Amino acid sequence: MENSDNNAHLAQSPDRKRSSQNYALLVLPLVFCLLWLYCYYQSKTFFCTYPDSTYIYLINGTNIASGNSAIGHFDNPGTPVHLLGALVIYIVHLFSGKGIAYEDVLADPEFYLRFCAGTFGLLLLLSIYLSARFILKHTGNLLLALFFQLLPVCSFFTVHYLLLVRMCPENLIIAVLLGYYAFLWVLCYKRDKFPESAFSRRSHLLLFSFVSALLVTTKMTCLPFLIIPLFFLPKFSQKAWYALLTLVLGAIMIYPIWPKLPEMYNWFTRLATHSGRYGQGAEGVSADTLTSNLVKLFQHDLFFSAGYFILIGGLITGLLKKKQKENFYRLMLGAFIVCTVQLALASKQFGYHYLIASQMLIIPALAAMYYVMDRPQPRKAGYVLFGLCLAIFGFKVSEGLRPYKETNKIYESSLEAKKYKDVPKIITTGFQGACFIESGIRFGASYGGGAYHNTNFFLRRQYPNSYFYDIQEPRNLIWKWDMRLSPEQFFVGKPQVLVYFIQMQESEELNVLKKITAGLDSIVKNIRLEKYNEATGERFYMLEIDTVKARPHYAEALQYKYDFEKQDDAHSVFLSSPGSPAIGEATLASTEKHVSGMHSIKIPPGQYTCCTSFDAAPGDAFDISVKSHTPDRPIGITLSGVTHPEFFDNNCEVITSDAGDGWQLINLKAVVPVESPLQKVNFCLYYFGYGAGYADDLNITICKSNKVKEEPVPAGLAEVRKFILKASGGNYIALGEGMQLAAIEPDAAKAEVFEKVELADGSFALKASNGMFVCDVRNKGSVLVADRKEAREWESFRFIGTGLSAVNIKSSYGMFVCADHSTDEKLSADKIRPSTWETFELIKK
Repeated sequence: MENSDNNAHLAQSPDRKRSSQNYALLVLPLVFCLLWLYCYYQSKTFFCTYPDSTYIYLINGTNIASGNSAIGHFDNPGTPVHLLGALVIYIVHLFSGKGIAYEDVLADPEFYLRFCAGTFGLLLLLSIYLSARFILKHTGNLLLALFFQLLPVCSFFTVHYLLLVRMCPENLIIAVLLGYYAFLWVLCYKRDKFPESAFSRRSHLLLFSFVSALLVTTKMTCLPFLIIPLFFLPKFSQKAWYALLTLVLGAIMIYPIWPKLPEMYNWFTRLATHSGRYGQGAEGVSADTLTSNLVKLFQHDLFFSAGYFILIGGLITGLLKKKQKENFYRLMLGAFIVCTVQLALASKQFGYHYLIASQMLIIPALAAMYYVMDRPQPRKAGYVLFGLCLAIFGFKVSEGLRPYKETNKIYESSLEAKKYKDVPKIITTGFQGACFIESGIRFGASYGGGAYHNTNFFLRRQYPNSYFYDIQEPRNLIWKWDMRLSPEQFFVGKPQVLVYFIQMQESEELNVLKKITAGLDSIVKNIRLEKYNEATGERFYMLEIDTVKARPHYAEALQYKYDFEKQDDAHSVFLSSPGSPAIGEATLASTEKHVSGMHSIKIPPGQYTCCTSFDAAPGDAFDISVKSHTPDRPIGITLSGVTHPEFFDNNCEVITSDAGDGWQLINLKAVVPVESPLQKVNFCLYYFGYGAGYADDLNITICKSNKVKEEPVPAGLAEVRKFILKASGGNYIALGEGMQLAAIEPDAAKAEVFEKVELADGSFALKASNGMFVCDVRNKGSVLVADRKEAREWESFRFIGTGLSAVNIKSSYGMFVCADHSTDEKLSADKIRPSTWETFELIKK
């Protein structure tokens, strides 16, 4: 019985040993998991830390998850990351989402990014554990398996991307290469025991092709890895099949960017043929720059540099010992070629992270060299070396954790920034982290491809108070997502505006503010520093706006209504109220669906209809609404200029709302750009869906700008301090009942004498003989009364020259003073445009 128990114990001991070794392999993955969770906790949010490239892959993954494969990002090309992100987004939306996928994602992008980042982190942790267990299972070498678990921390940049809590190509490459290197190493090991079968299996050929295609389509800098399988495929036919399968699988993996292939080709051509980064700079390659960059790459990570030169020594030694036909030697040679080519690519574009794949190759290559050298060192030396590497890599990890040791200060700003949710804000940041989530979303949306415009329509509704200013753009424009505004248009109706900067010199920020407010000094009452985060360099400036002065004034509003009931005699176009332009085509009249009357328009899919044109001028505003009934996407409105075609794309805001009974109300608002040379605007309705589209109750309002050319006052009049005013009717201005100004005095000697008092903003006040200032009493019909002791906003005026001695008088409200003949010649500042009654003769006293 005792012997039986002992035998049972001995029989179980190999299993116990294997189990304990498997548990040992869990230690480093658990450490990495804790590090990941720590970095995730310290990062707080993605938009505060890594919008590039996190939000790019989020937006394009959302496009694919929504069934739209026309993504806009192809730089890496990175399509496997897009596809994996799309899968995660689709699953999360399936179980937790509401409504349309892309709207749900954009409404709460951080929610979806947590799942995406968690998926990439989980893949990396599983790869670290399973690749080591794969080696342990097939070689029985625990030490070697532990060495492979150090691959994610073998360089500063692999540490950097290991600790990055985000969705990016580098994290996927690290996870894939861990398994790939383990597979290659085990195949080399087993080839020694089973030389006839280890590399002839079709599954291996398929795996080589799949991994090669995956690496190259994830990051084009992995192109050298196509070489490695060629060292292990013995037959030419196998190599040919490998090349063909890699090409086919790669083509499948990049299917989302098939329409972008010409652009991708041009992008990579410029990268290869220009001296600067990202295809910039002069054509050609600078040898001096390459050499300088190469030296920096070797100096940056001494472990990689030492391993690379040791590998060269091992290759020479193996060659002298005639080991070149051994599989481990082939692995060394393949690793050396890959490292050398990647060094050349990285020195050309100069990015340390381009070497991640090669830096991870050093440990497998040196382990292969150990076997090529017939394992000369005792096993204990291996554990000492492992401990040394662990200490070195531990130092690298501690250095990588340094940025995470303090709480994310930008996140702290984002918590405080929430109180500005309802304040219009101008965000000046680009791709870097910011305390406003809109910055990250806009950066990702700019790579949105075919869904770019639909995305921005939604974002304008989701974030109605968010605007952007591109500091590098020469034009002084403010963007409401993809809609552009001049500063003059932007300040309308906004009593306060917050301007956000990050990591800029204060002097540079003030120059930007000066550029934004140039020529609008009378509108911007005050600029103050609202908040400064010294830890991050963030500054918040609050602009106080005079909404009265910033209010747009229009000469008239032209309104047209098309109910699609009235047709002209030729029955070829529709008409509305008398004098409105005809709009075609009456042949599309339908009684199938309608809102009012008995007809609507049935628009064929893929066509433009109801086209017409309107006279327009810079500053004119359009407000167009139409009711739409469609099975999929709503009826669209195009508004463009004959000589300014981008008018529609960049200056229109479209709002869609429910109109009941299956109808939607489409409302388009637009302002003709101030810099536009337009004289006419083209208008059309269109439907690009797949069923029948119906349109009804089209309303078009055109507000004509009151912009007039303001001539300077002649020098002689500008210098006058005391004067009397003569109205166009022949009478002079005097003080009437209640100190109200009126053109009632025929005798110039009895006319009221005004004194012009200069104000700080360049305007002036009118001081009457009673010692009081003239006021534009806006809450009483803008009548002019000389009864105010102080000169403030309502007492501020400007002269506009109309001739040698004639002037118009413009109030601070933007309206012109009129001597109204229909109201006993009383003066009031209530006219949009100056004409005869708004013209006065200024006579010096």
